[in-house]
Amino acid sequence: MLRQELKRILQSRVFIILAALTAIYFAYLTASYFFSNKQTITQYQKDAEVTNAFLSEVSDQSADGANLYNTLKEMYLEAENELGRLSAQGTGEGGQMSDEMQAEYDRWRIAMHALDCVGYQFDEYPSFAEKTIKKAYLLSNDGSQDEYTIRLNKKAVEEYNVARSFSLIDTKPAGIWHEMYSARYRYFYIFLVFVFVILSADIFCYEHTHRLCGMVFTSKNGRKCLLFAKLCSLWLIAVVTIVVITIADISVCLSIVGRELIFEPVQVLPIFRRSTADLSFLTLIIYSGVIRLLLLLLVICLVAAISTVSRNALVSLSINAVLMFTAFALYSYSIGYEKINSISGDIVLYEKRFELYEKLRGFLPVCFVNPISYVEKFDYMNICGYPISRLAVCITVTILISAVLVLTAFSRFGKASKAIRLKIKKG
Repeated sequence: MLRQELKRILQSRVFIILAALTAIYFAYLTASYFFSNKQTITQYQKDAEVTNAFLSEVSDQSADGANLYNTLKEMYLEAENELGRLSAQGTGEGGQMSDEMQAEYDRWRIAMHALDCVGYQFDEYPSFAEKTIKKAYLLSNDGSQDEYTIRLNKKAVEEYNVARSFSLIDTKPAGIWHEMYSARYRYFYIFLVFVFVILSADIFCYEHTHRLCGMVFTSKNGRKCLLFAKLCSLWLIAVVTIVVITIADISVCLSIVGRELIFEPVQVLPIFRRSTADLSFLTLIIYSGVIRLLLLLLVICLVAAISTVSRNALVSLSINAVLMFTAFALYSYSIGYEKINSISGDIVLYEKRFELYEKLRGFLPVCFVNPISYVEKFDYMNICGYPISRLAVCITVTILISAVLVLTAFSRFGKASKAIRLKIKKG
């Protein structure tokens, strides 16, 4: 029955249309962003060789990393001041930079790249570690050194030591990739959630929609086997979808950051400097794919439970759409705190919305649309005085909800409705 159900789904008009739309949307996002940044990526690749040679030369003159950073900073500021002086004198004929200004600009750009390679290790990162430790103290009710604070303090020291051990590499291409991966694809995954809502509603209500109940609902075991086949078929489609998208993501990441950087720790990017996750760029993509797969499995279970109650594709689709839109709207509202003016009473609204955002990220599975946010910093919840990973809480909640929804679907799907019983009795 599983093979027959999967074959019917793959041949259905709804699946073909949704699959085509998803493929076109994903291909458009990937191609448009890659080609729009092709010139920028090419420029970084040209700068990489010069930057590495520059770093090697300066490193030989510096006894340790701190002196290296200070030397680079002095060179950068000197080049910036000289460039400003030349700019004040005006450009050459036709608005073009003079040879002297072009040479100074190249010197300034290379110094900036080199400074960016080592800045997070010896200057910027300690400030982030300090903020993290302060936050740990604030999470304690009385500011004392409780067990929760001590654990976070220890993690801050550990991640600081790890960050200082990184090799000197150019992180600009990684920044380009992260911007694309976390920002642009976020809307694609929201789109993908609604695609599976529509597909699942059509599949679970297929027999009722096409008036085939008398043929397939002849026994309780038959009804449960049919539901199991539908669930497994949709789960298999979800797995294949995420695997294909993950492979495409890895390919894009390789084309932008290269083979060497893809195995570097994610902490080379500023946004991950407070993270304690032991992830490379490659494992980050795989981790994100697994988390998003859990979200799709939850969506399928939710639609299954609602469809077995409503038994109508349009009603089921409407209920699920309302639930999804409500969840996304609530999540979008909670993360809109940065747009609030910090004047008068608006500060209270800011704090309340940020608090709502933190709670949603722990208990709303919809937050899995952006799983990267869970590894950007120390993301722990203080539950009964113990630090528990917010991601672990979110995964646990998602799995429990999925299990409850599946049990509900089987209990409801196993019971034939009154209309079905009459039809079976007459037939």
